[in-house]
Amino acid sequence: MGLKTKFFQEIKNEKDNILRDLKSIINIDTTLDKDSVDLKNHMPYGKNVRKGFNFIKKLAEDNGFYYYEYEGKAAIISYLPLQDKKDYQDTIMMATHIDTVPFHNDNWKFDPLSGEIENGFLYGRGAIDDKGPLIASFYTLKILKKLGIKSKYNFTLFIGGNEENGSDCAKSFFKAHKPPLIAFTPDCVFPLVAVEKSITHVLITLSNVKTYIKDIKVYGAMNVVPGKCYVDIDVAKWQVDEWIDIFKEKNYFIKIRYELLDNGLIRIYSIGKTAHGSAPQEGKNALTYLMSFLQSMKSDPLAHFIAGYFHEDHYGKSLEINYYDKLEEELTISLNLCYFEKNNITLGLDIRHPSVQKKENILSNLLFILEKHFKNKPKLKFNHVPGYKIDDDNKFKQIFLNNYQKISGDYTSKPIVTGGGTYARSIPNCVAFGLLFPTEEGTEHKPNERININNLLLSIEIFCNVVEECGNLN
Repeated sequence: MGLKTKFFQEIKNEKDNILRDLKSIINIDTTLDKDSVDLKNHMPYGKNVRKGFNFIKKLAEDNGFYYYEYEGKAAIISYLPLQDKKDYQDTIMMATHIDTVPFHNDNWKFDPLSGEIENGFLYGRGAIDDKGPLIASFYTLKILKKLGIKSKYNFTLFIGGNEENGSDCAKSFFKAHKPPLIAFTPDCVFPLVAVEKSITHVLITLSNVKTYIKDIKVYGAMNVVPGKCYVDIDVAKWQVDEWIDIFKEKNYFIKIRYELLDNGLIRIYSIGKTAHGSAPQEGKNALTYLMSFLQSMKSDPLAHFIAGYFHEDHYGKSLEINYYDKLEEELTISLNLCYFEKNNITLGLDIRHPSVQKKENILSNLLFILEKHFKNKPKLKFNHVPGYKIDDDNKFKQIFLNNYQKISGDYTSKPIVTGGGTYARSIPNCVAFGLLFPTEEGTEHKPNERININNLLLSIEIFCNVVEECGNLN
């Protein structure tokens, strides 16, 4: 059991308000909506994220804070008036995001936008990634203000709108603004993230592939292992009935069903299990399972390639890009996107790898194998985000660790290595700190995403102590 500090009672008093506000923000769908992008009306990420910022603006102003928004991409909630909205060098900053990954209702206990509470957990998309941490950070500011905590520096909360789709929000903001003195993002795990692996996202475009698949839809995003997928194919109904019976005997944890379409095609669905793109081994990839199903029943070039190189191979062994580093551990890979466009098929790969493993070697191996399987030369487009390592001499590192230890009572957990990507890469002087505790199951990007309410409150106490101590350093 950890130490109870001067903030404990005030957090306890605010508990109902914390849960009310977290539920309210979870009620808002804040996924990227490209169809409603409108730059003139401050909606660079669409109407959903705009609704989220509107909620945050009202919450901040209703509680007496100063709110500043930048091009509809990001917002700042400030403890003190901002003398210069471009300069954050004299601030202690918490960094969170309001956007979430997509969701569908399959395999959820509750509506993903409900914010239902059961057995000490609050459920909903964004509960742990990153709306719970956002509300925890906001109430850190509120409680510091309520108790009249003084500081040499301003306290601020950064809220981005595009973290799940490349962090354009943070990159754009900090090109136009001077960075904070110190920042932390509660978008990962306690006690601290020491290393984040490099991330390479690859889009592969294949042209004129002969396939009996007429269309495909994958429910998900580049950084999410898909939990649902369907294909439209032109085969006889009796064949599908026979195939499904055989497949179910071998793969009982994947749901396969079909429906007859008006155009005579058959639509086959697979329901797997979503997972974070950095941990594909924790999911059941609905796309690769469906391709494995199709290939086992009727040979197809596309299904053969996907099933052969990506199905249940989470570490790149089939592509000969598997790699292990003593510090950053193994490479992971997941095929998370597939869509048809005219005569082209596009595949989306999420690769998390040790920084010492060069992306050029990964892409070269990938291209070599693609050219063996497909007659027309594939096109590769990639986005590479370098890894992150906290400096050994970071003067704030011990403040984070000491406060976590004394308040949680956990003196054994060590800083971690993760394949996840946080604002620590995009915001200068930022580290990833919390909000998940070391023994908790990570449910981010998965069905039944949830946050432990007691741990949410404990996190606020940790954050209050960290921010206060950082605010009084010379």
